[in-house]
Amino acid sequence: MGLLKTVLLCALGLVIALGAVGYYQYSLIEQIDAQIVSSSVKDLSLSGATLVFTMAITNPSAVTLDVQRLHLELYAQGVHVGDIDSSEQLLLAAGETVRRDFELKVRFADLGQSLLKALQQGSVDWEIHGLADIKFFGFMYQHSFAIKKE
Repeated sequence: MGLLKTVLLCALGLVIALGAVGYYQYSLIEQIDAQIVSSSVKDLSLSGATLVFTMAITNPSAVTLDVQRLHLELYAQGVHVGDIDSSEQLLLAAGETVRRDFELKVRFADLGQSLLKALQQGSVDWEIHGLADIKFFGFMYQHSFAIKKE
């Protein structure tokens, strides 16, 4: 009976320790840092353009995170200018920063109000609201975030 009790206590201790480590890594997901490094215009025409946003995403955890899907809502001067949906896999290695370009095709008619505000201020204030579906220890986790670039 004593051996069984020892084995059960060791197993319980191992489960508790693994749970604590898993929870700690899970809490680090909330600290993922994403920044807009740059924004530019590409493929300019009379009716619209393609906006290119370069983002730097840092994974502070000790495990590689597998981002399965990203949904980004872009705002210029507080006005919604479009959405980007990406199902391209993005692996964030432990403790590493990854740079990724995202493109959004816009029509100038849709940017009227935000461009007017930008001209008045002399620069564009960008904001991204996003959702990331992250695979973490075999489970899916949805992480929401907001990024500003002034």
